[in-house]
Amino acid sequence: MKKAGFIILWAFVSSGLCAAPVIYQAENGVLNGTYVSTALAGYQGTGYVDGFDNSGDYCRVTVNVPSAGMYDITLGYASTMGGKVNDLYVNGVFQAGVSFPASSGFTSTAAGMVPLNAGNNTLRIQHNWGWFYLDWFGVEPAELPVLDVADSLVNANSTDATKCLMTYLASNYGVKTISGQDTAGSSQWIYDNTGKYPALCGFDMMDYSPSRVAYGAADPMQVEQAIAWYQNGGIVQFQWHWNAPSGLIDSGDCPWWRGFYTSCTTFDVEYAMNNPSSQEYQDIIRDIDAIAYQLTRLRDVGVPVLWRPLHEAQGAWFWWGAKGAGPCMQLYHLMFDRMTNHHGLNNLIWVWTTQGNEAAAAWYPGHAYVDAVGADIYLAGRNYSPSTAYFYNIVNLVDGQKLVALTENGVIPDPDLMQDQEAHWSWFMTWNGYQNNPEQNELSHVQYVYNHNYVITRDALGDIYNCVQETPTLTATRTRTPTFTRTVSPTFTRTRTETPTFTRTSTATPTFTATGTPASTYTRTQTPTPTFTRTSTATPTFTSTPESTHTNTPDISATSTFTLTIAETATPSFSATAGSSATRTGTPAF
Repeated sequence: MKKAGFIILWAFVSSGLCAAPVIYQAENGVLNGTYVSTALAGYQGTGYVDGFDNSGDYCRVTVNVPSAGMYDITLGYASTMGGKVNDLYVNGVFQAGVSFPASSGFTSTAAGMVPLNAGNNTLRIQHNWGWFYLDWFGVEPAELPVLDVADSLVNANSTDATKCLMTYLASNYGVKTISGQDTAGSSQWIYDNTGKYPALCGFDMMDYSPSRVAYGAADPMQVEQAIAWYQNGGIVQFQWHWNAPSGLIDSGDCPWWRGFYTSCTTFDVEYAMNNPSSQEYQDIIRDIDAIAYQLTRLRDVGVPVLWRPLHEAQGAWFWWGAKGAGPCMQLYHLMFDRMTNHHGLNNLIWVWTTQGNEAAAAWYPGHAYVDAVGADIYLAGRNYSPSTAYFYNIVNLVDGQKLVALTENGVIPDPDLMQDQEAHWSWFMTWNGYQNNPEQNELSHVQYVYNHNYVITRDALGDIYNCVQETPTLTATRTRTPTFTRTVSPTFTRTRTETPTFTRTSTATPTFTATGTPASTYTRTQTPTPTFTRTSTATPTFTSTPESTHTNTPDISATSTFTLTIAETATPSFSATAGSSATRTGTPAF
């Protein structure tokens, strides 16, 4: 679904071109726990801000714009102690974690697209990792990208139901947001307190991990619950808190069931991926196959799955991201190939969880392996911001070609703000325990969200899995009265009766011998045989086969030439002398 972008016009220079970003010097802002320094050369203005050492340290400036709308924020900085991430707030509301890549001197980075009101607004950079230098803030009008994604899937062999789900997601992108809740139990709480079920329910493959099964993890019944959710018309999402294939510490603060955390396993994903003959690599294959079996159970009953593996990898707190982007991308591609090509899991929509900063590009598997991207965002309690800058940072990361979703959230973003700021997350999925925590989401807010006309709930989905129209097979009986001309050559029997009239003149010198009296009976043969011409006109009577309606004018006017031999019996009356010539008159019978 296309969403028209727009340009916010701000200021012009005398040449008629748009002005460069308006710069606000950080050292002139309000400082909390920070201070102005000039130790590192290369800054603009009279200095830069240092001292982002502790939680709550910040620098805040006031900026002024002529009209309300979306604006791009750029930050001048130096990060000589490695790459860092710190947080951007606009008018007191969190917008995004901003990446500050490592640098040897002062440079700049894009902080993202944010909403500003007409007049004065505050921009604040606050400690997250800290340990960087802030030089200036730049503000300029932004152009919103068009939210228009294809509904095709990276797996060309996807099932019809999976294609239909993707078509539904794409058609609503930029128009509405799909509600989601982690776990079936929490989804029931949503219904009990709002009268609506979330459209999407999140499930986890965690306890199907072989290393957890080996420690006695009970059957989590996640597949059975997911099938029931699908049969009730809902959308199924699965993530996988993948307990490390081996090397679980299982002591102290790291019991076996925390084995997906980097700190609770010695498993080295980089070594495993670089050594395919190793036991570690074989353990990875074993684990992927075990989860593929569970996904096959879903496939075999027709359930499409929003499949979100290796989530939050960039944070490195899970073992699959602990060794950096390279090994993690190798692992993702291995999983994609084995599940798609080896196991034939054609019911998956592949979802990648990323971060809204420049460093995220190195952690992106590529357009050919991802159907949708998302962010896991946990804001301070009751902060219902739609995280607009974060949203558009991810849109830009994938060149606007993929759906962008809020794949996990604590507080639920305000639907009105999502529309006002055009932060059109494809779906959101509130994490288990946050939906009913009044310090995170007030009950009145949850009820407001689930009864908002911008939010899609399960009852509004309809039959989203049957969008493929079959080509019908038709049996038709046609009665036709044709118009045509037919020429036939009939077979017929013709009987003709006629009494020919002719004149015969015969000149002959008969030779014969007479015995007895003149009244005797005799046979005469005449030589030569006379020749004559007959002209006949008649209307024949005939029978024609086949029986048809036609006009037939046969040619029956003819001239016939034939030879006639006559055997004649007569009682002549004559007088003759032997050898004499005579003329005879008579009526022959023939």
